[in-house]
Amino acid sequence: MQMRIENGLSPRQRGRLRRARETGVLEVTNGDGPEILRVFGAWCWLLRLPLVWFARNSPHSRYGAVRLDLFPTGKRLTEQGQAALRRLAPWAAAVSPHDGVWRHVPRGELPYLAGRVLRAAVNAQHAEAAMGGFREAPVLAARPGGGQVIEMGCPRSVSA
Repeated sequence: MQMRIENGLSPRQRGRLRRARETGVLEVTNGDGPEILRVFGAWCWLLRLPLVWFARNSPHSRYGAVRLDLFPTGKRLTEQGQAALRRLAPWAAAVSPHDGVWRHVPRGELPYLAGRVLRAAVNAQHAEAAMGGFREAPVLAARPGGGQVIEMGCPRSVSA
């Protein structure tokens, strides 16, 4: 069954998206544009999977890049996880707690490396919750009148 979000994709893109859902890794070509990546990212978001995709540098290039994004999972990589991902291709790795990029990877190794990146990223020992755990409950102070006062920290604001 086709999702409504896939309506704008060509038959070739839908086939590539089907293969990506089977393997967990998306191959992006220059003709695909950002549409297929957006649809695959939405699918990863729903399943809380890391977004792993690869693309060649140009249509006739012998090299490409593999990319990892952990934003859909709500997790971040531990130090052990970052080290494990760097060991996959040390000459090409740029890994942070939230994402990773492997550049200048030979074209034939792109799908293989992307699969290894996905397996390492979903390993439970390599990731932790991005928020860092639960916070302590606020301290309750007794009030002379019988009520309780909840001490709150300083207010924080968010700007766009």
